[in-house]
Amino acid sequence: MLRQSGRVGVEELAIHFGVTLQTIRRDLNELSDAKALVRVHGGAMIASGVANLAYEARQYRALADAVAALCAAYPTLSPQRLVGHSEIAPGRKTDPGPAFDWPHARRLIAATSGGQATGHNTAARPT
Repeated sequence: MLRQSGRVGVEELAIHFGVTLQTIRRDLNELSDAKALVRVHGGAMIASGVANLAYEARQYRALADAVAALCAAYPTLSPQRLVGHSEIAPGRKTDPGPAFDWPHARRLIAATSGGQATGHNTAARPT
């Protein structure tokens, strides 16, 4: 609904999903916290673009877009196998580092890749 019109209302969503207004408000707030949409009075809308996002949020968005593009171009790739350099070359590589928010990155990747990204450290190490 959001992608079709660019904006949705709390009441419209509650009726569509058959849940309470409070449930919709809570869910929209959670999606807003995850930067999946922008909360506005009475509903939510699609973000106007990455230009309005903070630098860190743009980095995570770019990562999600890159992973989705790679998986689309190379069907044998899978978002579930995504690891950082620190896991491929421990002791030699340290990125992305301990401050990297893997859960947030995986949520964005899942949303961009059609729900295919799950928990961290599920990948088999390359040989």
